[in-house]
Amino acid sequence: MKGKVGSLAAPGGPLNYGAKTSLALVLAVLAMLCAPTMAQDSATGSEISQSHGETMSVPGDFAGIQEAIDAASPGDLIVVDGGIYRENVNVTKRLTLRGLNMPVVDAGENGSAIILSADGIVLEGFSLKNSGVGTAQPAGITVRSDDNAILNNTVTDSWNGISLWDSKGNVVRDNHVSYNTWAGIYLENSTNNVIANNNFSSNAGRGLIRSGFAGIHLWNSSHNTIIENVVKDNPHFGIELDSSGENIIAENDFRQNQGVGIRLWDSNNNSISGNRALDNQLSGIELQDSENNTIAGNYASGNLGRGIFLTSSQNNFIYNNYFAGNNEYDAYDDGTNAWDDGKVGNHYGDFVEGCEDEDGDGICDDAYEIFGGTNLDGHPLVRCDISLSAPKPAPQTGGGATYCVCAEGCGFASINEAIETASPGDLIEVCSGTYQETINVTKPVILRGVDTGGGMPIIDARQKGSPIKLSADGVVVEGFHVTNSSGKGVFSGSYVDAGIMVNSEGNTIRGNVATNNSYGIIVASSNNSLESNNASGNRGGILLSSIGPSDITGGNVLDGNVADDNIVGIIISFSGCNILRNNSMSGNYHNFGYDGWRDDAAATNDIDASNLVNGRRIYHLVNVYDAVIDSSSNAGTVYCIGCRNITVKDSVLEKNMDGVFLTNTSNSRIEGNVIANNTRGIHLNYHCHDNSIRSNIAINNAESGVHLHGSDDNVIERNELTESWSGIYLSNSAGNTIRTNEIRDNRNAGMSIIGSDDNAVYFNNFINNFNNILSSSSSNKWNSTEVLTYTHKGSSFDSYIGNFWTYYKGKDADGDGIGEMPYLVGADKDNYPLMKPIENYAIVSKEFGGVGVER
Repeated sequence: MKGKVGSLAAPGGPLNYGAKTSLALVLAVLAMLCAPTMAQDSATGSEISQSHGETMSVPGDFAGIQEAIDAASPGDLIVVDGGIYRENVNVTKRLTLRGLNMPVVDAGENGSAIILSADGIVLEGFSLKNSGVGTAQPAGITVRSDDNAILNNTVTDSWNGISLWDSKGNVVRDNHVSYNTWAGIYLENSTNNVIANNNFSSNAGRGLIRSGFAGIHLWNSSHNTIIENVVKDNPHFGIELDSSGENIIAENDFRQNQGVGIRLWDSNNNSISGNRALDNQLSGIELQDSENNTIAGNYASGNLGRGIFLTSSQNNFIYNNYFAGNNEYDAYDDGTNAWDDGKVGNHYGDFVEGCEDEDGDGICDDAYEIFGGTNLDGHPLVRCDISLSAPKPAPQTGGGATYCVCAEGCGFASINEAIETASPGDLIEVCSGTYQETINVTKPVILRGVDTGGGMPIIDARQKGSPIKLSADGVVVEGFHVTNSSGKGVFSGSYVDAGIMVNSEGNTIRGNVATNNSYGIIVASSNNSLESNNASGNRGGILLSSIGPSDITGGNVLDGNVADDNIVGIIISFSGCNILRNNSMSGNYHNFGYDGWRDDAAATNDIDASNLVNGRRIYHLVNVYDAVIDSSSNAGTVYCIGCRNITVKDSVLEKNMDGVFLTNTSNSRIEGNVIANNTRGIHLNYHCHDNSIRSNIAINNAESGVHLHGSDDNVIERNELTESWSGIYLSNSAGNTIRTNEIRDNRNAGMSIIGSDDNAVYFNNFINNFNNILSSSSSNKWNSTEVLTYTHKGSSFDSYIGNFWTYYKGKDADGDGIGEMPYLVGADKDNYPLMKPIENYAIVSKEFGGVGVER
């Protein structure tokens, strides 16, 4: 039973939850991260601006980069214009090298493209490629000095993308490093470096060498900070620490790597916090022969092996993590380690059925046995971080003095005056009437509206703030009509007030009416209860919010609330561990959804189908496999988080932030639905792969009919995508197949594409879009991937097939239905554009199921 299981002492004391840890880390390295044109003199410790000195240009003043470096003096700026520079550059002085239009330095498969040999160099805006290979480990960028800044570069087709050797005090930020043979970034004997906000993906080798190792690899390196990087699709590990200690690994995404997301081997005293290890082929997190590491606030789900795997490892401290939806065990340990801190353990998805919580404190009543040995988690979490799952303090229940507020004849005519007089635990009863005040409740009191014959008491803020603001914990507010708050906007990032603004914890807000406010109710804190409130006729209904993605709030309970006739009904922004039951939203422009997303927070929200949008059910599925949602399900919106093999079909999904939302979901089907008047119709957000989007009608969605972000290898076919801002939106997504769709009458673009490569887009109709394609930093294929046999005007032809484009001006001299002149698509071309819409062609091919395609 709870409290009877001992725990190992935490090495170095407890660590805060990962999100808060990350915020502290960001503040700690802020000076390094916010000054890209500054470097530090290692001898004096003072910052030296790289903007002083002379400015030289390549090829204006010098034909080559090395020639300019040789002529420069310390502190000079060398500006390199776009082009290909076939040389091996060695920077031997404290200089700033700045690329314009992403100049390419091509090492010609011999040595490193650029070596930083002097301290205090700034290197930004280059494309580095084609280093040599072998035991010397050349790289796109090799660093053999200190206090350098490496910013906004692209590194490909090298042995290592970036290498740091015996190097300290460097900042490596905002780089895109992919398709390198061994590692995206490699650190050896290097200390006190910051690796932040980079993308290390698909470092899987080149040519005949396919032995790629890791996105990030540290060997014998210490006191480095690895923060907020995306590390995906690497052949062995997302990150490996080998014989490395005292490093901070925080708030990174390790996804879809072919081995382990985060691996420590013979590495001690590291902090691993706030990371996401998702859908890796082996384990999410693995420790081997490693000791005294702290693993806290991480999210490991959807891995084909274990969520976390410890072998031959001792005295590690693992708590406040979320392990669920992994193919084998959620946790395995054959050593002796601490799996809770004496108060808080971890959440295990495979312990849901065995976890009882009779006292409702968020801790399972029984210990969880860790597979592989004799370790126990004495305080396993029912679902969430304990700080977001138990009210603190409890709301007031009365027992103190009672004060009366009314227009005349009572003790007080002003609610604020009564609050100033009251003591904690007192009851303040406010009679019918209109009170033109902005109330700030700074004490734990009961504030109760009483209908004395004139209806609910009205608090009118006259657009001077929030009618009621809760600044103290443990307050009860009930029975008020709150109206006319100030503020504008309904989405995160805009300034808002609310009818009731909750900035404190453990409060109960029940039986209130909020109209004509920016938001009816905003909860920007944790562990509150909202019961039977009506937030209708505002710009926004109810918002569960936090300051931002680094400061997750949650643990709130919403039961029986109504949010009708607003712009948005109930919105969740960076908030987790909430419970929603029996809430109703109707008549809103968007009824329900997320504005501000973190999958580790969203996965902890408990939102069941008792919640309704326009009378239809919300399906909010977390780690669910093999489910079907169809017309009999009466779905209004569908969310799938960490799911597999889900079918959503034959449903009408409208007027929400997303009609269908998938994250970290695979092998699922969205087919035959009508999806209209949402912000995004069908949304695949982060690591969704091998899904099929087929035969849907997505019409008049504010942003996009189909929206893919960070999602690869999906098929989008036979859909009607019309009258939205963009028919299809692709961001950081690759390997998707988009074919046989009707993409027309979209207000901004048929397709908007940002940072997305290697997608195949063919045999679609692009008709009467404001722009057919808007493409940025992307390279895609705009015809079929193989020669197809098709019929056109009664004749049979063999050819690659492109797309039909409104206003295409080419000619078809040979009558095969394909224009002779390519159609320009951004920096790409459709070399086989169709002369007629695709319904004028029939294709017989295995790729199309062996049947003719007639629309």
